[in-house]
Amino acid sequence: MSALLRAGADRLRAVGVESARLDAEVLLAFALGVDRTRLLASLNDAPGVGTVKNFEALLSRRLEREPVAYITGVREFYGLTFEVNPDTLVPRPETELLVELALKSASCTGGSAADVGAGSGCIAIAFAVHAPHFTVHASDVSAPALDTARRNAALHGVSDRVCFHLGDLLAGLPSPLKIVTANLPYVRTDGIRGLQPEVSHWEPHVALDGGPDGLVLVRRLLAQLPGKAASDAVCLLELDPRQFAPLRAELPTLLPGWELETQRDLAGLDRIALLRSPS
Repeated sequence: MSALLRAGADRLRAVGVESARLDAEVLLAFALGVDRTRLLASLNDAPGVGTVKNFEALLSRRLEREPVAYITGVREFYGLTFEVNPDTLVPRPETELLVELALKSASCTGGSAADVGAGSGCIAIAFAVHAPHFTVHASDVSAPALDTARRNAALHGVSDRVCFHLGDLLAGLPSPLKIVTANLPYVRTDGIRGLQPEVSHWEPHVALDGGPDGLVLVRRLLAQLPGKAASDAVCLLELDPRQFAPLRAELPTLLPGWELETQRDLAGLDRIALLRSPS
């Protein structure tokens, strides 16, 4: 098994996959129908013909730079397992900070929250699982993505508290909302081609393209916010670190009286904009 794994990792490394060894382990474990711990404990075993064939099929897809999460159909996020597919973005570790900050902002009295651009539903569902006193409204313009999110909500037993809305940003959502989270498309249109092939070739561009400066949808969301937000609302946005300066400059016009705090990710980069409504 170890020789098969090593050869697979070498082939992935040769086409530029940075996480070649890890990806090979995940795919071989998936081919065997076991977890990575079980795989690593059985590296001295000889692989069967079926295992070799299945691994080769999975490896061929990864050699085309298809994301591992699309090949296996699942991704871990905030300690939970989510179904993902080409209709949804692959959840990123840095986005977990959005959930963490939303939970810190959640009052013990509960209320209504919204996640805009829900995709697979990972943010809305992770929040709902850990904040059972909140009702969460998840919106997206993609019907297939919302279908995936509904299945994920059912998987984690929160279908009764996560309401899904097909539509534009906050349009059609109830008010008042105490917490609004959004991981909207924030990649500049001319920057998509420069992303890793796993992203630029495979992930849905509708979930990536934020317009000429990456802030087109963010501005539209903030314009809708005063009509939906509670008097003590918090809005949390994931952004590119380079977008904080222009957002701060425009905030007095976009949201008069609102305060902006910046939260950094584990890499020390500005990642989450925390906006507080006027008290």
